[in-house]
Amino acid sequence: MPLTDVYSHVAYGLRIQSDLALPELLRDDSPYGAAGDADVRIRFGAVDATKPADAGGSAVSWCTPREACFVYESAGTFLVRDGREIVIEPAPRATADERYFRLVLLGPMLGVLLHQRGLMVLHASSVVIEGLAVAFIADKGQGKSTTCAAMHARGHAMLADDVVPVDGLFTGAVDDGIANPRGMRPIVRPGFPHMKLWPEAAQSLGERIDHLPKVHPELEKRSCAAAGPFADGPAPLAGVYVLDYGDDESVQPLPAGEAFMQLVRNTYTVDLLRATRGYRGHFAQAIALARQVPVRRLVRRRDLSRLNDVARLVEEDVAGLE
Repeated sequence: MPLTDVYSHVAYGLRIQSDLALPELLRDDSPYGAAGDADVRIRFGAVDATKPADAGGSAVSWCTPREACFVYESAGTFLVRDGREIVIEPAPRATADERYFRLVLLGPMLGVLLHQRGLMVLHASSVVIEGLAVAFIADKGQGKSTTCAAMHARGHAMLADDVVPVDGLFTGAVDDGIANPRGMRPIVRPGFPHMKLWPEAAQSLGERIDHLPKVHPELEKRSCAAAGPFADGPAPLAGVYVLDYGDDESVQPLPAGEAFMQLVRNTYTVDLLRATRGYRGHFAQAIALARQVPVRRLVRRRDLSRLNDVARLVEEDVAGLE
């Protein structure tokens, strides 16, 4: 990797300095002063991947409360430390192009880093509707990004895709049935204005597949820049929608227990929590989120031509949450 410049970006409310250009991220033109003024530093360097005695995980993917290390045979070793630094040691004969490094950095590594900073990180996609954030969660390949893109195509500002950090949760004791004594909604921090879409989903939204680069040479998913508005700041989270398939379109409330389990299941850093035995704090965050924000099941048909109907249903439901 050529080291000619240090690139300045902003994402998730953090100022990021990187040895690797990250064109998906917004550029940060504010003056830093010294390099240490950045919130996050991404750099190339040597990484000792030896698993510490107190670490959880495996030899190629281990974590402690302060550090997380991931070894990718074809790319190299990534170390995430203290929510402030990501160090990349490329493999001696790394065959991956820079898209692979960016795919790893802007997904798993930033997800781990945000977790280390104390945020609840959902594996989700999010847009802003009338000033309020909504997040879509589901198993991989079930349409989170597609639903987000359909909402965005109707003029709603994109907030984040794949990695959605929730801040401002009240995890203290709840008295007299009051879920949030402060009377404030948690917020979602804006990520960066790019989505990853499968070709058929992108085509259904009017995109030219031949104009969209693959996120990685061996993957068919495409990188799609947000064509419409992008959120210029955090937005209060009004609702979380669990995507499901059915015979019609509908929105259904979820019982508290199921809402909690869906939030736990769709946390971006579940494996990290298992390795560091950090479930207690995460469960507290999931309980708080389920209490403070409505969690609903969004049922829709397996028919991309009905995306507009799904989007309208979400818009109507959010109007009732304000």
